[in-house]
Amino acid sequence: MFYFFVLLVTFGHKLLYLKTKIVIIQIVVCCKIGGTNMTEKITMMNEEKTKEVLFHSPKLDKKKSGELTGYASIDKPWLQYYKEEAHDCVIPEQTLYQALVENNKDNLENAIFVCADRNNQKVSYGEFIEMVDNFAKALVALGLKPGDEIITTFKNSIEGIALVFAKSRLGVVAHFIDPTNSPAEKKRMISETNAKHYFIAEEFLPSAEPLVKGNIIDNIVVLPTLNSNKVETDLTTLEQSESYTSYQDFIKNGENETLPEVHPFDKYEVSTIMYTGGSTGPSKGVKLTDYNFVSKYYRQMNSNWKWGRNRINLSCLPGIIAFGLSESIVSPILAGETNVVVDCLQIPKFSEFVLTNKPNDVSCSPIHIEFLVNSPLIDENTDLSFLEMMPCGGDGMTKQADEYARKFLEAHGAKDAFAQGCGFTESTGAFCYGLGEENEPGYMGIPLAGNVSAVFDPATGEELKYGEVGEWAVMTDTAMVGYLDEEKTKKALKTHADGQVWLHPGDMVHMNEQGKIAMHDRTSRTFNFMGLKVYPSALESFLSKHPAVQKCILSGIKSPFTAAIAVTDQKIPIVNVAIKDEYKGKEEQVMAELEQIIAENAQSYINIFAYIFRDELPYTNRGKINYQQLETEGFEEKADRKVFVKKPSMPN
Repeated sequence: MFYFFVLLVTFGHKLLYLKTKIVIIQIVVCCKIGGTNMTEKITMMNEEKTKEVLFHSPKLDKKKSGELTGYASIDKPWLQYYKEEAHDCVIPEQTLYQALVENNKDNLENAIFVCADRNNQKVSYGEFIEMVDNFAKALVALGLKPGDEIITTFKNSIEGIALVFAKSRLGVVAHFIDPTNSPAEKKRMISETNAKHYFIAEEFLPSAEPLVKGNIIDNIVVLPTLNSNKVETDLTTLEQSESYTSYQDFIKNGENETLPEVHPFDKYEVSTIMYTGGSTGPSKGVKLTDYNFVSKYYRQMNSNWKWGRNRINLSCLPGIIAFGLSESIVSPILAGETNVVVDCLQIPKFSEFVLTNKPNDVSCSPIHIEFLVNSPLIDENTDLSFLEMMPCGGDGMTKQADEYARKFLEAHGAKDAFAQGCGFTESTGAFCYGLGEENEPGYMGIPLAGNVSAVFDPATGEELKYGEVGEWAVMTDTAMVGYLDEEKTKKALKTHADGQVWLHPGDMVHMNEQGKIAMHDRTSRTFNFMGLKVYPSALESFLSKHPAVQKCILSGIKSPFTAAIAVTDQKIPIVNVAIKDEYKGKEEQVMAELEQIIAENAQSYINIFAYIFRDELPYTNRGKINYQQLETEGFEEKADRKVFVKKPSMPN
């Protein structure tokens, strides 16, 4: 995961339309649909443009008495918030490239981008589509064909976003890699590909150099920096400079190429590999399709989202995560919005970005909200009424923080803008959101139109009733095809007794009678540090290999650096170590060696606040690690432990 987000996952149903008959086919993830089948047309108005969209509308059997069965998979209580025809939208059969061109064929003169860090440079939709075609020509010049793989790490620059649509134009598969991943993790990810070309933003160029020196990658194409005032790196000065290609030379090499026919639509063809944050071990490669992203847009449009022309979107989430690529880039582009592109790493400047650009739509994370409500730039007279839609990945927010954010925005004229939600990499971003009536503090909203959600007993597999806490499972057509690791796919995509395949993200939730979902616990013990996700399990596996470590637990304690008004659940990383007898008295040396392990294997933003060495870790009466006790004790000095405290540096 990139920096601060709730990672989101995928689900899906597969529909094959033969003339007027609808046949439901279970392939990877199917959507359970009940009631009467019918096809109807509705008209969707999108400011200047009218679109005709076909819908397949499963009729919910209300049993006339209005009584619910108590089971969400049958009742689908969230449907009450949507228009009847929006219950199951039939998605246009388009690749990302086809959707870009078709949806904006009469929008070519309007601005698609305003580049804040390039002196507010504007690019029209027509110019961008031409740019995408030129990028595709340059990919052809590299010899790339449908099904070939590339790797990319980019900021939300125009060139990086052009890559997303150019690869779709050709049918090329892209692996999106987080620049903060350790060198060892990058090597592992790249080893899972057949890619020879790595497209990387210039800001992250130093992280690519070891890959060239190690002969892990053949060619590095350097995408331009977001900041036009920054002096570009002279690639000729780099070791093995022949392995690097500037963006300008890359595009020039494709000038004389002839583009093949537009790559045809295939609902199940993998186009994108995105990686989870590594909450339960090494990051998992998630296989997504163009259909997943196109479907997400239409699901949102039928779920009361306000995407549309003559609106401004602030693109502040990184495009190398599913939430960022889907909600912050692809959907507003397919809707024809003007997108203000800002540096997604500059989270402390979020309020400045908002006040300067006055966006209508901002997909964001809780840490963005925290910087907004604590901003010295905003006083009681500041008008934020231009903010109309702020979908926020929100499992890191307490109910109290949720309520405060809503009151803050309402007090500044942006009533009903804030919408907490949740989703997964495996669901191509958001699965549920609360916009409008369904927006209630403490809940993550309701499933997007067409999605199905239910709660199950993890021990028996039986579906639970409203209010009962259990394992969350979902179905949707934005679901992943699977993981790169087929064994892990089997654990996430499970066939239930009803014959349907459900995606299990592994979270514990409950659902109320309105279909609103409340998070109780993420499967992992992830926590936020300065807006960045920390994934304990993966790091513990590395630390435990040290010969002095009998067992270790990385956990988070309440942060002494919490902002005046804390919106996110910020914590500080600490490590508790049960040290072996033969290493007692050598704790300081062991700590230094553990620090080295962290440096070599963890994301670059991980900084440990304290190491606590003890004879043994605390256990519950059921024989499990007592995580709550570890967090409560923090780094308190006691006779039975040695504590080494060091203040972590701010993440880069």
